[in-house]
Amino acid sequence: MSLESPVERRKAESALSELAKASTKDGGFLPLAELLYRIRETDSEWFLKAAEAAGIKERRAFALAKVHEVFGEGRAPVERLVKVGWSKLAAISSAAAQDPARVGELLSDAERLSARELDIKLASGEALDASHTVMLTFSPDEYRKFETALLRFKATRKGRGFAQKERALISMIEALADTQGWSRELA
Repeated sequence: MSLESPVERRKAESALSELAKASTKDGGFLPLAELLYRIRETDSEWFLKAAEAAGIKERRAFALAKVHEVFGEGRAPVERLVKVGWSKLAAISSAAAQDPARVGELLSDAERLSARELDIKLASGEALDASHTVMLTFSPDEYRKFETALLRFKATRKGRGFAQKERALISMIEALADTQGWSRELA
């Protein structure tokens, strides 16, 4: 699919732009995902230019190509893929690629869970039902202390944040309750 001539490139850019516009409609992302996958596999130098021509960011282009790689070519029913949407498919694509036998389970999770819940389940292996979100604001010194305590209680670094931070925080609370004599109140 090497596009040598400027005329071929302009035609391809125009087609990509139209395909990207169509991808905002229900299920329209699937043809764009397939095209981006094929470009990535046959002309990797042009892949980023193709994403730019489609009017999408590099990260989304790679995610869409991965979605087609993992779920395209009839590996999953189109109706389910459309229902789940490209962003959740991108979130589960690595797990599905590693263990193709789990595709059905992962698609079910993606249909049932919010994007945030899905991310949590993928990271921890367990879904949060009736979960609560708490946002904390710290000064730099307070955050340093918080960070140190999380790491001491077995949270691990993950990117700019932490994995298993909820479990670490609960362990801290339980340890404090034990030393203060009010652990029965947590039961």
